[in-house]
Amino acid sequence: MPTDSTHDYRVLVLAPTRRDREVTRELLERADISSASCEGARSLAAEIEAAVGAILMTDAAFGDPHISQLLTALSRQPPWSDIPIVVLCQASPPALVPAQVLDSLRNVTILERPTSSRTLLSSVQAALRARARQYQLREQFEALHASEAALRESESQFRTMANSIPQLAWMARADGYIHWYNRRWYEYTGTSPEMKGWGWQSVQDPKYLPKVLERWQASIDTGTAFDMEFPLRAQDGQFRMFLTRVVPLKGKEGQVLQWFGTSTDMEDAKRIEVRLRATESALRDADHRKDLFLATLAHELRNPLAPIRTAAHILGSPRLAPQQLQWAQSVIQRQVGHMALLLDDLLDIARITQGKLELRKKYVSLTDIVDSAVEEARPLLDGKNHQLAITLPSEEVTLSADPLRLSQILSNLLTNAAKYTDPGGHIELSGVVQSGTLCLSVKDDGIGIAPEALTRIFEMFSQIDSASARSGGGLGIGLALVKGLLELHGGTIDARSDGPGHGSEFIVRLPLAASTPAQVPTTDAGAPPVATVGRRVMVADDNKDAADALAMLLELAGHEVRVAHRGRAALALAQTFRPDVALIDIGMPDLSGYDVAKELRRAPWGAGICLIALTGWGQDDDRQRAKDAGFDRHMTKPVEPGTIEALLSDANGR
Repeated sequence: MPTDSTHDYRVLVLAPTRRDREVTRELLERADISSASCEGARSLAAEIEAAVGAILMTDAAFGDPHISQLLTALSRQPPWSDIPIVVLCQASPPALVPAQVLDSLRNVTILERPTSSRTLLSSVQAALRARARQYQLREQFEALHASEAALRESESQFRTMANSIPQLAWMARADGYIHWYNRRWYEYTGTSPEMKGWGWQSVQDPKYLPKVLERWQASIDTGTAFDMEFPLRAQDGQFRMFLTRVVPLKGKEGQVLQWFGTSTDMEDAKRIEVRLRATESALRDADHRKDLFLATLAHELRNPLAPIRTAAHILGSPRLAPQQLQWAQSVIQRQVGHMALLLDDLLDIARITQGKLELRKKYVSLTDIVDSAVEEARPLLDGKNHQLAITLPSEEVTLSADPLRLSQILSNLLTNAAKYTDPGGHIELSGVVQSGTLCLSVKDDGIGIAPEALTRIFEMFSQIDSASARSGGGLGIGLALVKGLLELHGGTIDARSDGPGHGSEFIVRLPLAASTPAQVPTTDAGAPPVATVGRRVMVADDNKDAADALAMLLELAGHEVRVAHRGRAALALAQTFRPDVALIDIGMPDLSGYDVAKELRRAPWGAGICLIALTGWGQDDDRQRAKDAGFDRHMTKPVEPGTIEALLSDANGR
């Protein structure tokens, strides 16, 4: 029999003696029937309060002084319940059972004792089957009540929802007779509930009405949805175009039970839709252009860093020949000329926007930070003959910060002040400590800032029209970068100005370091050098300086190196040179690094080459594309020479 928790099929056993109860329960258990033993009418009445499948008892129980409690419990059953009772009696009818007791029991099976086990079990099983049907009836009752409650709730929710939507809404019978309008309908049309039925025609434009009636009747005849635009008259007499949609609510047999319709004001909706689409398109286009611009510009400006770093590393080699020294110096001078001052700002603002910029904090002195920032801004300050006054706290101020980024913040503010102040101007850099916070101020007597511009001056790509001629062609990211870097440090920045022609002041607030630990060396001078294993290395890069500089670095490290400056030349060189490792630039003009890698992997001898992509493209999809092309490593320029040497020193080069 079922044994789920809601349909309890226990048989409650009430017998004169414990032995009788135990024997009866053993018999039921052998038939896989769950049972519980009750010592008297009181305990049986208590068990009935819980779910029960049937009651098995003897006529002796009717002499129990607490039999009235049992009868009371049975009388309190819900309408769907009539617990089956099997009574074992000495005689039939049972002489010991008063007539009024039997009359109060509605579902009783009387078995005369002695009876066979088979008869007893059959009677109990029949009782449980009857109980199962009662449980099914209960489920139906509960489902019906739940459905009725849900229907009432659904109708209430529907009417609440329909009365709150901006559309005109209504419901009609299957024949099209409208029997309900929402509140918005009456508000718009100025009509009353008396217009139920076909009164809606009174607010139709006479020019559209014949077609509306034709289409509506066709939907009624076929049971298909109605969809049409036509004007409706407002209570002020003006017509506005509405989109009316009507859908049928159908029964199980597919017959239309009723119609539900809405009329949406298309004039407002279309205007909003046009504006939203225009805004969405503009935002998407601006975002795309910004990402493309940042990625492309970063790539073009990042490449010169590779030969500069390589040449600088070469300059530190003890085996450097004079002509190599001269060559390295010329590479650095030439490549520095190709770099724009906006590179670091562009990369930093992109990382801040993506949440990928990590600070390298340590305990630093405010004096050192200020000296570094002033040194950076000094050429512009001196070039415009500005007077810079610096006032700092007399006591030592220590910060837990990234020194490079903090110096970048101050130099940016000083550079801005110099740019937007006429020659011979005055700039003040001051600092005070207040309640564990360092307050730095950069103040000038320059062109000032309009009040309306103060609210957007820290936004990305923000430039003030009146100041754009003095910016030197900047992209308007400097102050956005300053704000982002300060927030990473837990700091803030505010701008103040009394308006155009009255100068400006930028106030930076930074938390002070809680304590200053002992200095820890940042380099491990005692670390053993990486053992160099000579390998056959191919370098492929259309930037001749970058390729030649890297080749020279690798040759000084003891490797045999060949260089190609085009993709197809790299394939031809690899065919004869058979390198162990290939360092390949991605953006070569005739054949991309991706294509070179794919061709090398197709060659029978190319499977064992360690392919390393050296590129200025460093986003996640760039790394995945390199992996798909067959590269073992993806390294973003500029790469530390020590990193390449360590990689090549690996036994497998991978």
